[in-house]
Amino acid sequence: MKSIKYLMAALCISAFFAVGCSDDSNPNTANKGKAKPSVSAELGDTTVNDFYVTIKPSADAKYYGCAIYEGASNSAPTALQIMEDETTGSIYKNLFSSADSTKATIKIDCTKSEYYQVFYVGINENGLLGDVKTLGVYIKGARPAFTVQAGTYSFVPSATSDYAGSDGYSNPEPAKPFDVVLTKHSTTEYYMQADWFNFGASVTFICTFNSANKTLVWSGDALKSDGTPRGSSILGAVVFKSATSGTKGIVFYGSGNTGKDPVVFTLDADGYISGLSSTSAFEADVYDSASGSWAWSSLWDAMGYGTSDKFLH
Repeated sequence: MKSIKYLMAALCISAFFAVGCSDDSNPNTANKGKAKPSVSAELGDTTVNDFYVTIKPSADAKYYGCAIYEGASNSAPTALQIMEDETTGSIYKNLFSSADSTKATIKIDCTKSEYYQVFYVGINENGLLGDVKTLGVYIKGARPAFTVQAGTYSFVPSATSDYAGSDGYSNPEPAKPFDVVLTKHSTTEYYMQADWFNFGASVTFICTFNSANKTLVWSGDALKSDGTPRGSSILGAVVFKSATSGTKGIVFYGSGNTGKDPVVFTLDADGYISGLSSTSAFEADVYDSASGSWAWSSLWDAMGYGTSDKFLH
């Protein structure tokens, strides 16, 4: 999409000078007397959970694009906004090259709205924009097929979790709950924050929603103190210091022999976190740097394979 977007900008600049790309009242000579390129849109199969739209450009449209909004009374974006991929508030937007596809069929997952609007337009090889057209969609009873439920959960570690150490940092004990806050960051990305086991250091995991398996997958990435992603896995590698002791820290471990494989959180039929997958381990150990190097101090918690761990909402 980005490469087409940049081509759009270049096409507009080369085709129209002071007038601007969205204004063809004074087109250059290459567009003089030419009809505007057109694009058609057709609604395909629909269910209460999703629908299909097919966008098809005319032969003279070099590129074409669309933006889809929920609701029935949206202000139409301009042709320039669509073709430069600068629409805001849309649930879907994309640009296409006629050389790559003579039509584009798009699947849209329903939100909680029964109404949707598809805005679409094309542009010819000399920068002449077409008129923005609109396709209205109404689906009675439209609803998402599956929604991840954000909010505050109470996590209850298994009563059979391994537990060791008397340094005061291996808390809470097995079966003693603590809060985990799940927030939606994007369509597929969720943040899971907790002061894991009352360690005094709040850590936010970056989880990815796997729609096929209905799971949240933590591959080890987490937010830094400034709120930006670390960009690399902390599993088995990074030690977080306790807020109450400069010498105490923890190391997270996931699945696999090295503990560096992802942690998989399962979701129930209503989209709530229910626990860990049967093949996903989640452990953290306490380390002490008082000796000048990080040395293992005690087992902080090992939840086995999550068969008894629970998330309550």
